[in-house]
Amino acid sequence: MDALLESLHDVSLLLLPFVGLICLIFLAILIYRLMVMVKPLPQTVERMNKTIDNLDKTVDTANELIDKLNEPMDAIVGVAQTVDKVNSAANGVVASVATYAIKNSDSLVNWGKDIFASNKKHSDKESDDQEVKEEDFGVYE
Repeated sequence: MDALLESLHDVSLLLLPFVGLICLIFLAILIYRLMVMVKPLPQTVERMNKTIDNLDKTVDTANELIDKLNEPMDAIVGVAQTVDKVNSAANGVVASVATYAIKNSDSLVNWGKDIFASNKKHSDKESDDQEVKEEDFGVYE
């Protein structure tokens, strides 16, 4: 058993520096790749900052345009409210006229009969006058 341990010790004394060297090479490659990856990072961050600044300007411009659109929208809302009030008033007038007509239907019917009767008498007179006028003027066909 002692001979085995002694031979393992001799082998480890020979292999340990090579294993350490291989680990150091892998560590150096890893550090190099990290450096290659991190080296353009400040430039990338600078480009992202410029992009964010441009985006902020775009958002500010969009907000200004939206604020400019609020004034016409307020005017449109005012016009719409006025139209609604006019519509409500018109509906009220029509309803009150209909109510009045229903309540006073008898007197409206009589008034209408009187107007038509007076128009008939008046139109009869005009037709008599027109016949006379045609004879007076001597219109020949």
